[in-house]
Amino acid sequence: MISSQVNTIGKRPIARDINNTKLVLQAEFGIARAADKDNRLLTKGIGECIAVPIMAPDLQVAGLAHFDVMTMVPESFARVIMPQFRQRGEALLKAQMIGGNGSDESEKLVRDIRDLLVSNEIEITGMDIGNIERQAGLIVDATKMQVFDVEQASLIFDNEEYWQREEAAIQYIIANSQRLIHLVV
Repeated sequence: MISSQVNTIGKRPIARDINNTKLVLQAEFGIARAADKDNRLLTKGIGECIAVPIMAPDLQVAGLAHFDVMTMVPESFARVIMPQFRQRGEALLKAQMIGGNGSDESEKLVRDIRDLLVSNEIEITGMDIGNIERQAGLIVDATKMQVFDVEQASLIFDNEEYWQREEAAIQYIIANSQRLIHLVV
């Protein structure tokens, strides 16, 4: 069993802005290259979910998965996440696991993700699980190959595109009680 609170990452730096980001909502996976205009991936509202930043430093590619407790983890890795990295080239992948609230469902999600990372030979460079002092969001920066915390005050979305994405994500979650993680393009 994984301890209900573990932090092997330490304190992450704070991102001061959310510019040049691709939004990754619950039950979604995004990928970015350092050369992309939107070369940072942003997620928010992790709670009992687990955010998994995955980086391929040699390729200058970063991914961010936002797993909820209803996500079909093995299928999501096999059908969505790993193919996205493979089509960009073979490289050593490194990941972190961030989130969870200590519930039984959250603990199972942590174990499932950890097992899939290990079986896919993805190096787990750190975990921040069950941390109630976690910030409101995360940014994964493909240019710096680094994970940043985002404060609540920075997470102000006042455009129609955001609200449409949020509504689509909610509808996907409602319609699919057992679900694959959804690719954000």
